[in-house]
Order: sequence, then C-alpha cells, then structure tokens
Amino acid sequence: MTDAPQDTATEKAAPTRPSKKGRIIAVVILLAFAAGLIWYVDEGHEIFWPKRWGVVQEGAIYRSGEPTPNATRRVVRSMGIKTIIDLGAHTQGSDEERTAQAVAEELGVTRYRFTLIGDATGDPNDYVMALRIMNDPAHQPVWVHCAAGSERTGCLIALQRTINDGWDVDRAYNETHVYDHDDNPYLRPMLETWLPQIRSAYTEGGTIPYDQATDGLGGAGNMETNGDRSGPFDKLEFLASETTQEPPLLDDASGPDAEPGSGG
Repeated sequence: MTDAPQDTATEKAAPTRPSKKGRIIAVVILLAFAAGLIWYVDEGHEIFWPKRWGVVQEGAIYRSGEPTPNATRRVVRSMGIKTIIDLGAHTQGSDEERTAQAVAEELGVTRYRFTLIGDATGDPNDYVMALRIMNDPAHQPVWVHCAAGSERTGCLIALQRTINDGWDVDRAYNETHVYDHDDNPYLRPMLETWLPQIRSAYTEGGTIPYDQATDGLGGAGNMETNGDRSGPFDKLEFLASETTQEPPLLDDASGPDAEPGSGG
C-alpha cells in the first residue's frame, strides 16, 4: 500500500519576511540618499563647480561666485584659466584667503585680489583695473569671481557689457538678475554714478580721484574696508591704446535672457 501524496503546500518553505531591523536599515539608507541628493542639488555641487557660473566671452572671460579649492582646480584645468580676478571673496589674512592664493600658485595661475564691498560699492579704480586685466589677451582666459557672484561680479560684468560690448545700461543691469542680483539697492547706483569716469579711465588711461570719506554710497559710505589689493600689480603695464576697444555690433545671441553658463 502506497503512502498518500503529501500536500505540496506544506513542502514549500514559507517566504522569508525582512526583519524589523532590516526594514529600519533600508529606511535609513533611503532617507540618507534623499538628504544627500537634496544637499547636492542645493549647495553640495558647489564643491565641484562654482555657483553662478557664466560665460561672458567664450574662451576669454568667465564669471562665478566664490569657488572651493576643488572647484578652482576643476575650472582652471577644464577652461585653461590663466588669470583669476577675486573681487573680495575672503578677508585679507584669513585662512580662506591664504588657501585661495596657495591653490592658485599650485596651479600656476596669476591671481589678483581686490577688496570691493559686498554691495558692489567701493573704489571705482578697482573696477578700472579689473577691466584692464580681464581684457588684456595676455591674461586670458580670465575668471572673475567675488563671494556670491551676483553683486561685485555683476557690477564688473555690467561695466564690461556697457564699455566693451556696446550694451546700454538697462540691458547690462538686467543681466545681473540672471545671476541672482535682487534686493541690493546699491548696484545700479554704483554702475550709473561711476560709469562715465570708469569708461574714461579705462579707455584713456589714468585714475579716478576717489575719497571714501565723501563717497556716501552703500557700504563704502559707511566706511567699510575696501581698496586693499594683492597680486603682481607692479608687473602690469597697460597703455590706453591696448585697452581701448571699439564696441561691436549688438548681437542678440547673448544677453540677459541667456541662462547662466550660456555663451555671451
């Protein structure tokens, strides 16, 4: 007599369910991944590439906010940067300033540092000198940055647009909003107040008479520190004929509607 077949259901092992501990670990991993993704999108990517990156003139002039040392290395190597113009991202003598200079030296890049005030006010001669450096082919490709990349850098690029690119002030100022200029009330007054003298000093040579005690505009008017420079300024030899440029025909291929990082 043969045995009756056993119920096949009893032969199959019951499916194993994840333990409570395993489920908790999985949830923690997912939460950590989500937090890391949010951090990277929000600000973590700035470790690898600087915030508010933009192309002012392809192959010649670039702009951004304050870079990390790693971002500096990536930009310099990928763009072939020869010169960095820092409009005042760090306090003179700080660890951050010493690191920025050390990284530039490590990469063989010439670095010029100005101390314009965060609201874009300060000695207009700093803007004149920065314009001369960034438009000198011997220094290009040039990378310009400040801390945020919106105010001091925004003012300098607006000056570049009006003096060398043939833009009117409205168009140049509108581009600053693309790079997050918003509620600083001093950028446009700085631009409009000093534009004629900056244009004259840049194209004809010389310096602008300036006394911070009588400035009265923004942080400069409040006597915040500005005007200090560091870098090989003594090696610069500019002639008015070398810095004068004829404004080109307006080209709508680049303008305030362009996204940061686009051409123009």
